[in-house]
This record gives sequence, structure tokens and C-alpha cells, in this order.
Amino acid sequence: MNRYLLIIISFFLGVFLGVIVFAIFSSGYERDKKFVRVAEIKSLTSEIYNTGNIESSIIILNYLLSKIDSFEESLKEYASYDIDKGLAHGRLCLLYKKIGEDDCSDRECTKAIELLEQKYKIQSKEDLIETMYKIDSKADVE
Repeated sequence: MNRYLLIIISFFLGVFLGVIVFAIFSSGYERDKKFVRVAEIKSLTSEIYNTGNIESSIIILNYLLSKIDSFEESLKEYASYDIDKGLAHGRLCLLYKKIGEDDCSDRECTKAIELLEQKYKIQSKEDLIETMYKIDSKADVE
């Protein structure tokens, strides 16, 4: 009888430990899957942005920002999280300026400066535009 009790306890202990290990690994997998998804969208964003099509670029940059925001908690540990968002807002600032949407441009500029000011020492819209020119040679806004 003790032998069967030991087998049953061992079985349930094994199942319990298996569930814990699975939960630990699957949570890391989900986080990494989100990071990979954002990386794929960043790559697609770069390709579309570099075509020079303003409307498509605005759409894909906003999509990238929405995906980064939806995965915010999972992505915070990655160093480029704020930089990626700041660069997207900076590019939107330039695109909106190019098509004459000054209110939208100012809004995106403010967001970009908040996210990029420490890394790139940006203090003003002019600093942002100059920095974006340096970072992205396709940004031909004047």
C-alpha cells in the first residue's frame, strides 16, 4: 500500500513541477515572440519608409507605434524600446511637416523629443530635425 501511495505522490509531484517549468518557459517564449514581431514590423517599416511614399510611411509608422505600445510591458527590458518609439515619432514629425500638417508635426515632435532627448541631446524641434537628417538620409524635409 505504501508503495502505491509513493507512486501516486511522485506522479502528482512530477505533474506539478512540469506545469511550473512549462509556465516559466512559455512566458519567456511569449515575450520573445512579441519582440520578434516588433522587429519584423520595424524591418517592414524601414522598407516602406525608404520608398518615399508619404501616405504609406505614415500608416506603417503609426502601426509600428501601436504594436510597440500593445507589447509595452514585454518590451521595456529591451534597450531600444524608447529609441524605436522616438525615431518613429521623429519620422512622423518630418512627414507631417512635409505635407503641411503642422499640428500633427508638432505633436509628434514633442513625443520624439521626450523619448530621444537624453540619447541624442535634443532640446528643440530644430535639434530633432537635424538629428533625424543625420540618422535617416531619406528624410528630405525642408
